[in-house]
Amino acid sequence: MPITNYTDLTDPSRSKGYIGDLVTGQEILEKTVFVESTELMLFGRGAFKGSMDDYVVKSVDNTSVFLGILRRTAAFEAVNNHSLDADGNMGYPGKVDVTANNIGTSPAPGMSVATVLIKGEIWVPIDENVTQGAPAYIHIAGTGVNKDVFRMTADGANTLAIPAVFSTSGTAGDKAGLYLNYPG
Repeated sequence: MPITNYTDLTDPSRSKGYIGDLVTGQEILEKTVFVESTELMLFGRGAFKGSMDDYVVKSVDNTSVFLGILRRTAAFEAVNNHSLDADGNMGYPGKVDVTANNIGTSPAPGMSVATVLIKGEIWVPIDENVTQGAPAYIHIAGTGVNKDVFRMTADGANTLAIPAVFSTSGTAGDKAGLYLNYPG
């Protein structure tokens, strides 16, 4: 069947990938980790060191140790009633079995396996207008869907500087490309 409606093909918003997708096919560096958080960890958000190496949680405060950005991968398997938040945002399910006996094994039973981007270009959610080339900060004081999203202005203890710059400009509430070059 021939294409007769070109609106979807020319819509500029469709040229952007999903939050947590890579922007281009450039060289990347990523790491497999385990979700220790009991909450859903949304794609494209910051991932922070949990209680053990390679365990990730959401940020706690501006002393949280940044490990990278949660990446949406082809290997991701959605889990019914655990992979979407109330607004339809997708991510890695939180730990479903939180008992003291599970901590200390690697991986602990009930933990999701996640992919964290350490170096590369990725689509991320932004909570303010951003400009291409501007330094990036994570807004750690946000709540819900605005937790661990990105911005270009520092806000004291409410933000955490990361080794990244915005690779595209963007409008608050949308997404922008971010080039991350984490040395860790």
